[in-house]
Amino acid sequence: MAQNSIYVAPNSSGNGTSWQNPSNIQDAISNASTNDTIKLKEGVYMISTTLNIEDQLNILGGYSGIGNARDPHTYNSILDGGNQVSMVHMTIQSNESTIDGVYFEKGFGTIYAGGLTIYGSRVKVLNCVFRNNVSESTIGSAAVNIRADEVLIENSLFENNQVIRKDRPEGNMGGAAIHIRHHDNTRIVDCEFINNTSYYSGGAISSWGPNTSIENCLFAGNHTQEDGGAIYINFDDLSVTNCVFTNNTASENGGALFNNNGQLKVSKSVLKDNSASSYGGGLYGKFNEISLSKVSFENNQASLQGGAIYCSSSTIAITDAIFWNNKASTGGGAIYNGEIITLSNIDFIGNNNSAFLIGPFTTNTLYNSIFYNNTSLESLPGAAPDIALQEFANPNSLSLEIVQNILQESPIHGIYHDNLIGIDPYFIDESTGDFNLQHASPAIDAGKVLLYNSVSDVNAGISEDLAGNNRLTANNIDIGAYEYSSILNCTKLSSPLNNSADVAIDTDIQWEAIAEATGYRISIGTTSGGTDIADNLDVGDVTSYSHPSDFPEDTTIYVSITPYNEAGDATACSEEQFTTEKLLEAPSCTQFISPIDGESDVALNAVLQWEIITDASGYRISLGTTSGGTDIADNLDVGNVTSYSHPSDFPEDTTIYMSITPYNEAGDATTCSEEQFTTEKLLEAPPCTWLISPIDGESDVALNAVLQWDTVTEATGYRISIGTISGGTDIADNLDVGNVTSYSHPIHFPEDTTIYVSITPYNEAGDATTCSEEQFTTEKLLEAPSCTQFISPIDGESDVALNAVLQWEIITFCNGMLLQKPLV
Repeated sequence: MAQNSIYVAPNSSGNGTSWQNPSNIQDAISNASTNDTIKLKEGVYMISTTLNIEDQLNILGGYSGIGNARDPHTYNSILDGGNQVSMVHMTIQSNESTIDGVYFEKGFGTIYAGGLTIYGSRVKVLNCVFRNNVSESTIGSAAVNIRADEVLIENSLFENNQVIRKDRPEGNMGGAAIHIRHHDNTRIVDCEFINNTSYYSGGAISSWGPNTSIENCLFAGNHTQEDGGAIYINFDDLSVTNCVFTNNTASENGGALFNNNGQLKVSKSVLKDNSASSYGGGLYGKFNEISLSKVSFENNQASLQGGAIYCSSSTIAITDAIFWNNKASTGGGAIYNGEIITLSNIDFIGNNNSAFLIGPFTTNTLYNSIFYNNTSLESLPGAAPDIALQEFANPNSLSLEIVQNILQESPIHGIYHDNLIGIDPYFIDESTGDFNLQHASPAIDAGKVLLYNSVSDVNAGISEDLAGNNRLTANNIDIGAYEYSSILNCTKLSSPLNNSADVAIDTDIQWEAIAEATGYRISIGTTSGGTDIADNLDVGDVTSYSHPSDFPEDTTIYVSITPYNEAGDATACSEEQFTTEKLLEAPSCTQFISPIDGESDVALNAVLQWEIITDASGYRISLGTTSGGTDIADNLDVGNVTSYSHPSDFPEDTTIYMSITPYNEAGDATTCSEEQFTTEKLLEAPPCTWLISPIDGESDVALNAVLQWDTVTEATGYRISIGTISGGTDIADNLDVGNVTSYSHPIHFPEDTTIYVSITPYNEAGDATTCSEEQFTTEKLLEAPSCTQFISPIDGESDVALNAVLQWEIITFCNGMLLQKPLV
């Protein structure tokens, strides 16, 4: 079936077809079809009602909301139950679904899990985080409840989840992180369980399902008020591989693990610093079988018995393990046996109050093991630092076989033979926990293969010791957890480390000690396989070498170190390398990037900036108003910054000369060029202008004259006032005409009138001041002339000559005369 993608974001209501139109999560799940992928954008999704997944879906969190960019631990997609609701319920129809990269926080379970309940088989939960979920359900499950087969939980974190008390007289269960309920083949891989707590048994996990496996997981700081601080196993089988249990606690029994009638197998794991207020600081076994192989128990503690292990009524087989510095207040600092324990090749080191305490009516088989520096509980009748009998433990009712061990005291009872008593096993370094054997150890080849094979599930010939080395390297195996090998291991550089860079040229070369080595040969060269610096030089039984001269600078140095002893040299040791430092030189010059060299019109408060010089540790700056001048700043050390802001403004309209000198421990940059910039000239109010048409004092000016004036470069505009009296504004009152140099009044000026004009240029700095008023006089319009009269002959004169010349008075505004002769 085709797979569709549904895009989801918090508080959205779209159709989910894209990040631009995202759906809400409830609708997305309800509307999805088989095998659809629901993509969750980062953010918090408040869950108010349980989300029911009823089909095969893929729910992927951790999207940025842009394209396919996805990283669940950067872009957190968080389902938040608000401490009110069981958040996600996967029904039986959800088979083969996947939930990947989703955070489950603050869920609250009353019937189902607070975070996630799984009824669908073959569901995968990958890269998820379960945090601060709570359950008061009778089946625990604050974070996850598994009720289906073949569920995989991988690479996920369970932190601060909690099962709280529920008022029910009996039958309540724990598992604050995970509760597995009657279903097969659950796998939990590469997960972390941190600070989960349960009022009931199983601080982190309550396992009640066949064929459950837990691999490569960390359990730290988990707690139960009952049994099993980290894991409680109920009836069915559980396999634990490559896990670490540390600082887990139980108010009753089993600080890390409690096995109740299940089949428990633990291998290649560490139990350290766990504690129980009653029995079994690391592990409590009740009924059925427990197998422990290649397990380390360190610093575990029980307030009563069994600092590391308390065997109540189980059958326990242990091989290739260490019990170191475990404590129990009333005996059995490492182990208390109340039923059947068979062990081979174990180191019991520094455990208190008797390393191995034997209870009544028990079977105890101890082979090929080392007991060393344990202490005894003197109040016990059979007190002994290594192996002791519990009070009321009748030796005649015991099965006790102690063969081929290193002990500090002879056992008082039982079958024992071929033990080495009161000798030092010669560990490499007990103080640091290195219990590998030195080449002179009496434990070498002192064990028996047949004894080992009678305990181990894997034959010695194909088995490994605690460190993963071959268990059988000679005719017989060694006593203890580690097998000695006469074949020397190679060493490796500890200083400088392989592929280190920028190493001091006078460095010493140091390497890790090889216990069996009696000396080392070193070759050093400037090419791979080269020996031009040291050629297979025997430096003796030391772990460092100081070359008599410095290594060349800025060079890859190749190093081969070969441990040796009387049996020969280590073989096939890898060449390692490091690169020496480039000696510090005075830095190069820098240059200004703001303002750049030659820039003009620079702000007076400009911040000077320059290019970074990688190997500079600081800069000195000089500034002046002359070339080479320092009148503004004199070789001022500004530190390792790339900008400088002078405390006061630079002078305006001035060339500023600047020099910047990078420096470091090797000295100052030299011959750095001086650069310069010119500051801005601050804007001032513009000067006055004057009329150019009509000019000041002009007369007979046309009534519709256009006023024009000289341009003022600095001006961004002009205001004009016009009146018929000096200072008057009856024609125009401070009128802003904009950035033009002419003005046409909308109506004619009055005739034969003196017009007074004031023009004020302005810009952002203000107005021109004290500008003179100018004036002009308008024209007088022409009128019809008045009548004249004859002056020769005068009116009424007689006896006038026939050729008389007529004369009359002049009329000033007359352009001509019209004489009319009356008609007769």
